[in-house]
Amino acid sequence: MSMPKVYLQIPHYNNAQFLVECLDSVKQLEYEDLHVLLINDFSKDSTMDIIRDNLRGLSVQNNESRLGRVKNYQYAYSQHGIADWLINLDSDDYYTDKDWINVAMQILAANEKDNICHIQSNFLSRIGKQHLLKLKSYRDGYYLISGFDYVKLCIKHYGFSHLSSIFKIELLEKLGAYSDDCLHTDFLTAARAAIQGNVLIGSKEIGVWRKHDGNQSDQRYSSAEFVKNQVAYYRFFEWCEDFLSYKSIQKLIRTFENRELDRKLITSMQSRDFNSLYYLIREEGFNLFKIIRLFLRLLFINSRYRDRSDIGHGIFTRALSLISTLFTLPFLLSYIGVVDYSWIGIFTTIVSAMYLFDFGLTSLITKEISQEVSGSKERLKTVIASQEIVYWSIGIGMFLILYSISDWIMTHWFYDNLNALNSNSTFILVILAILVQWPHSFYTGALFGLDRQMISNYSQLIITLVKNVGVLILFQILPPSIELFFYWHIAISFITILVQKILIYQKIQYGNSLAYFS
Repeated sequence: MSMPKVYLQIPHYNNAQFLVECLDSVKQLEYEDLHVLLINDFSKDSTMDIIRDNLRGLSVQNNESRLGRVKNYQYAYSQHGIADWLINLDSDDYYTDKDWINVAMQILAANEKDNICHIQSNFLSRIGKQHLLKLKSYRDGYYLISGFDYVKLCIKHYGFSHLSSIFKIELLEKLGAYSDDCLHTDFLTAARAAIQGNVLIGSKEIGVWRKHDGNQSDQRYSSAEFVKNQVAYYRFFEWCEDFLSYKSIQKLIRTFENRELDRKLITSMQSRDFNSLYYLIREEGFNLFKIIRLFLRLLFINSRYRDRSDIGHGIFTRALSLISTLFTLPFLLSYIGVVDYSWIGIFTTIVSAMYLFDFGLTSLITKEISQEVSGSKERLKTVIASQEIVYWSIGIGMFLILYSISDWIMTHWFYDNLNALNSNSTFILVILAILVQWPHSFYTGALFGLDRQMISNYSQLIITLVKNVGVLILFQILPPSIELFFYWHIAISFITILVQKILIYQKIQYGNSLAYFS
């Protein structure tokens, strides 16, 4: 099995402080047929001194004038000679895995029929395996995916990595390398090759992309670079017409536009630039569906990014919950009538009283759990499990008390001349609904203590919408009644508890609460 020839180019400009670490990492790479060329783009710092001390095993080309980033990439590529595959390592980055090229090339050479058009060895460390549609699995955590899926995931999740990508030179000869004069020219070069077949992807980080003040990547959303990138992407989508269906190209365009919309929203929120948000809404043309889409994107972004105020999220989600409740109220009254709605008023009054006088447990739960988060996991499990059992015990105790005196309550509290509310079975449903509603405070407090405020707020918002709107849909299907309302409420409350338990379990794994009770 003959191994491919690999050419590794190191474009460099004024990064002398990082160059030694970069070159040392390249010298440690264990691949036999590897040619390395450093292209110094007329640097003005101490680069020449470093080059003189680090020539062993390297070839060096010194440009006689400054070419700039993209043209230096192009020039470096033109020096590939008879190599089969190309790697680009910017001189401010470095490798941490000396065997990564060898592993990728061995898989490539042993699977010639898999139509591998591009390789990226750290792909899954950037986007996660849950997004993957695998065509084939190899050793060492490598997989095969279609070029279309690779490009779509890179666009959506910013998943491309230049230093860990290996480009197929045969395709670059046909398509051109680094032909787009923009900061995303590296990804678009990979995308043109990838879209023509399949991509070999790996699972682990094999190097370090160094973030520092001189990064040109910081300019990618300047107004000039933004326009260049936009033009280059749409030119790429147009180019894809020879390789993809119209439907597939539309998916790529939607993915790209959603990403750019997210970026604009994030930038506006981080800078508190509400004028930008206003102009962004104006750009959407006040089309109702576009505005809803914009709102949903904003909601989605809020749930993903942690650098916003948790208090703001709480106000936002509770405001929406209040609006949905008020919106459904007249419809609910029309279905079950004012008299039966009195039961909901009774239920709401009792629940509100319980939340007002819950002995300070909710805030205590949040405080105790947040204090234990950075400590022992076993101690944290004990704190959560013990408080959970205490909270459920209080809820069950209140249920048993209300159940045992339900007849007396119905006789002395809920009675008028028409005996309209004298229904003991309905009252039992009310106190059962109270029982399953009561633990929500514990699980909400626990999620807040585990620093999962946003996901707790948004999950409760969704549950509230399902509860309020779902019962109206249910009344369309089945005969409306107050009993059906409470059956639905109890069912959704159980689902809420289950969702909250899962969210807590994702953060701290504990099964049997009794086993950790103290």
